Amino acid sequence: MDTSPLTAAIARGDEYPFLVLLGEVPDAELSGPTGTLLLEAVARAGWTRAAWELVGNRGVDASLPWADGVDPVDWAARQGLAELLGCLLEGRGDRAALGSPHRRALRTAEAAIAADPGAPVSWRGVVTAVEHALGVHREPEVLMARALVHAAPGSGDWEESLFALALRSDRALFDWACARVSDARSVEQRRFALDALRHLHPGLNVLADDDAPGFSADAVAFLRPLLDTEDDPYALRVLLHALDAHGWDDCRTALRYTGHPDPEVRRAAAGTPLRAVAQHGGGAGPDVLAFVLARAADPRPEARIAVADALYRARHRAGLDTPEVRAVLTGLLDDSDTLVRVKAAGALALYGDPRGRAVFEGIRRGFTGRHGYGAWQAQEIAHLVGTCAEAPAPRG
Repeated sequence: MDTSPLTAAIARGDEYPFLVLLGEVPDAELSGPTGTLLLEAVARAGWTRAAWELVGNRGVDASLPWADGVDPVDWAARQGLAELLGCLLEGRGDRAALGSPHRRALRTAEAAIAADPGAPVSWRGVVTAVEHALGVHREPEVLMARALVHAAPGSGDWEESLFALALRSDRALFDWACARVSDARSVEQRRFALDALRHLHPGLNVLADDDAPGFSADAVAFLRPLLDTEDDPYALRVLLHALDAHGWDDCRTALRYTGHPDPEVRRAAAGTPLRAVAQHGGGAGPDVLAFVLARAADPRPEARIAVADALYRARHRAGLDTPEVRAVLTGLLDDSDTLVRVKAAGALALYGDPRGRAVFEGIRRGFTGRHGYGAWQAQEIAHLVGTCAEAPAPRG
């Protein structure tokens, strides 16, 4: 197998083209040394999404040693790469066994912390992630303390503590987070507690009964008044994300923050209008719809993906159809991002638009089986297009 296009994409730092190219490679060609070589390269590049694709979807064996006999699990633990480590440990044997990869990773991270407790490496995040995989659940104060050693939002220590809390979401954790927001002893504690409220959802609790009572209404009631007094930009954007995550539907208030000086606050404020259009279409209001349509010109692919997804879902759920919406979707058919094109073409295909259907089928034929960036979304859309699409309008 010629891996030069894939390795060239890695050398350029282009993860998206790598994923597109990878989708054209049959699984059989990724077995053995070829897959191991690519896994090592994307891991060292910090591409967790690509590593998940190789291991979780393409069957690359993460237990095989890398060049010079490097053990992937030990390497990821020493680097403090908890998310990548989770990928490498997926499906790996008896977790609780003394010599299991999970236990080895835990010992490696704990030894690194003991040797250099102040190093700016997310070893505590590794400990938290592996403990959770082993069924060890720490108190929220312990998890917060780990996150605040370096107090770096977005770091492995911070994110793994939040993830561990989210997977145990219940009323007690919700009450704890509210109390911490109200009586935090530092800015960092308050930020973490707000972030916890953003992540706490009863539906994410893998240990709870399916009929566990929710607390999203209480979360909105607690969080909404804080918008009027919050002056910390990080806390403000987390507040907006948290309100949206708990189903807050006050689009008019959210739109006020789309002009905030902090770009991250502006992006957080976009979540509620996007969700409103996805759920209610034009019923969300003309100003809300106009805001969402304008974001189709955003230079960031993730913003355009969100717009295309909202319009696709609005067509499926709410029957949204205006000339302005069709014009935006048609413009997105030539987008540089595959997933934007998939969503836009799928939405137009649901309208019975011939060009949308043709573009969608062309993209879908380009995927090899279920692989490739956007492939599973295309499969979902194809089902809806086949069952719900309007007949094309007659010509003449």
